[in-house]
Amino acid sequence: MNLNRTGSIWDRKNRNGINQNWGEIEDGLNTLISFTEGFDGSKLLERTANLFNKNEAGYGAVHSPSGEVRNPDDGFRNTGFIKVDPRTTYRMNPTMGLGAQYDGNFNYVAPISTSGDTIHTHANTRYVMVSLSAAQIDTTMFYKGSEYKSYEPYGFRPSQLTASNSLTINRGADFPLLPNGWLGQNSGTINEVAKNAILDAEVFGAIPGRIYRLAFVANGHLRDNVPHYGITIQEEDLNTGAVRIVNNYITDAGVKRSNGIDTITQGNDEMMFSVTVDRKVISDSASPTFLNMQHSPASYIDPNRYSF
Repeated sequence: MNLNRTGSIWDRKNRNGINQNWGEIEDGLNTLISFTEGFDGSKLLERTANLFNKNEAGYGAVHSPSGEVRNPDDGFRNTGFIKVDPRTTYRMNPTMGLGAQYDGNFNYVAPISTSGDTIHTHANTRYVMVSLSAAQIDTTMFYKGSEYKSYEPYGFRPSQLTASNSLTINRGADFPLLPNGWLGQNSGTINEVAKNAILDAEVFGAIPGRIYRLAFVANGHLRDNVPHYGITIQEEDLNTGAVRIVNNYITDAGVKRSNGIDTITQGNDEMMFSVTVDRKVISDSASPTFLNMQHSPASYIDPNRYSF
């Protein structure tokens, strides 16, 4: 909040300054009120799409004609009972195994024996249980819908809460990118699409003496007929000039949570990256399915956004 400083002499300039101050204060209060109205603590977290809790996985394959687990020592695992809605399509990645549907009292309703990745529940279905291999425990997704989604664990994730224009304050600015310095380049510009689409970028677990470049943002770009929504991040060693890719949108398809402002969080055991983008800006550009930062060749993420 930028308030005027007033002197001891009462004149028109000071009077106008005080009036402007009250306007600033009222605008700030209105912003705070609009944010807090309807806010509750539950909005700090939201459930992930994955309905399969690997900690509740059972032992033994499901016999689809009966819904029974006949041999818990057969080397297979199962999802355990997963609560579902009736007359609804669900998908399982990487593959849908044999299983069964059950009613609200866990009585057998119908088999799951599809060769595809999706099922449609019956009118009286309330639970399902599906077979899977032990090797799939850490990569299995069971979720509502038929569209492919990249893996996310069962549980909760932070919801994307923002107040007023806190996410759009960087629109049209170079920040959070620096326009020059990548690979020793001393001059460069950030193209207008990137200025308006990249609203924030953070690096967690950065290595001292290295800088990080946002090289590519996927916005539905197809790879093997799968829409991708992730990011590619490059790292440059300032001592040697060596460059490596530390996150690749090709290997992590990502998840689109909004057609507008969306925060992409990806990474690995070494480091994590969080990039907030306005997908609509990319969608309205000449390349609607991706933003290629090769068009801003000297830019990289401002080190003020690194955590070591």
